[in-house]
Amino acid sequence: MTGGQALVVRDAQLTAVEGSNTHPRRATAVAIAASAATAIIGTLGAASHLTGVTLLPTWPAPAPLALWATSLFALVGIGLLVTALWPRNVWVRRAVFVVALAGFVAGVATLIATALGLPLDIEHLAPFRNFSRLPATEARSTGPLGAPVVAFASLAVLLYVIDRGRAFIGALASIPLLAGVLVCVGFLYQSPVLRVSGWRPISLAAAVACIFLSIGLISLAGPDVWPLRAMAGPSVRAQLLRWFLPFTVLTALGSDVLTATLFSSYSPAVSSVLNTLLSMAGAAVATYFVSLGIGGRLDQAERERERLEEQLR
Repeated sequence: MTGGQALVVRDAQLTAVEGSNTHPRRATAVAIAASAATAIIGTLGAASHLTGVTLLPTWPAPAPLALWATSLFALVGIGLLVTALWPRNVWVRRAVFVVALAGFVAGVATLIATALGLPLDIEHLAPFRNFSRLPATEARSTGPLGAPVVAFASLAVLLYVIDRGRAFIGALASIPLLAGVLVCVGFLYQSPVLRVSGWRPISLAAAVACIFLSIGLISLAGPDVWPLRAMAGPSVRAQLLRWFLPFTVLTALGSDVLTATLFSSYSPAVSSVLNTLLSMAGAAVATYFVSLGIGGRLDQAERERERLEEQLR
């Protein structure tokens, strides 16, 4: 191998190493931000119960974030934040394990009680009933949506802190993520997801906390685990997914937001046409920037190939 060939190989190896190190750093940064947001929401919810002052939205009214749930969000959010900053801290992992295990047991117990028709609501048990200064809801059960969300989220946290089954963390965390998005879309249309007497609805604050917690867990699982695995790396497929998957989700949510707010007083035909035009404009912008990024990489690869051919002559 000539000196020029060795230089080209070394440059390619350095580029690959830099790219492989960039994605975990980005994932860690996202995990830190999402865990901090989860901890803030949980802390504000706990402060609301302890002081009697409403610090978080109570939609659907009157449904504040339950004290046991807000305590779980606060402790798990803080634990994941510290774990992301100091991943080798064994004591923090043990503390998060205990909190997540308690959340998992509470979620499974509530789910079983709901399936059997038993009036079990963790919020009405001591000490939560004694510490909360907010008016208690008349619901007798957390309902069939809140219990699985808590159980799956807690199980994902457990797998992360014990460093087992990392391949399942993304799938488990996606369930509370989808539930949170569903409740947020219901908030846009001012329509709770479930309207059943005796069931506690999931509040908007809890839905947002579930979204942030899920994002933090998926990011902490790493770019080599689903669903980030398909979007990590310099390949054309990964770049297209990184651009168009968020664009598709944001377009759908944006269309719902515009339909429920700005276009609510217009004819459905007008809102449909305007949403279509805005989606087309967004797709054109996204395609333009994707073509710049992928085209630049292809041009760079072509120049490297031509340089290597010149060195081999």
